[in-house]
Amino acid sequence: MKANIIKTNPQAKEDLAKIKKRQQRLKDGFLTDQDIKRIRGKLGFAQREMAKKLGVGKNNFARYENLSVRQSKAMDNLLRILDVYPEAIKVLKSKGKNILNDRAIER
Repeated sequence: MKANIIKTNPQAKEDLAKIKKRQQRLKDGFLTDQDIKRIRGKLGFAQREMAKKLGVGKNNFARYENLSVRQSKAMDNLLRILDVYPEAIKVLKSKGKNILNDRAIER
């Protein structure tokens, strides 16, 4: 019965595909789409702002959140750091300026 519902209901098929991708990310030790959205929300950024801060394209970041593309392990680790230490976002490049270099110049 469930198989018939999935075959005839495109939304159910899409939902099942997302569940499988989410489970695979967890199995492989990666953050899920829900984790990434939560972290971005915690930092208070829209997708475009977050992508700019992290140095990736807006479309690429959106793909992490809609399960089209799995983020690299390096990006996954960076997001985990930002989840635990949200203030670390201040260290990332902003508007083409490296905040760390600016601080070194000020000293």
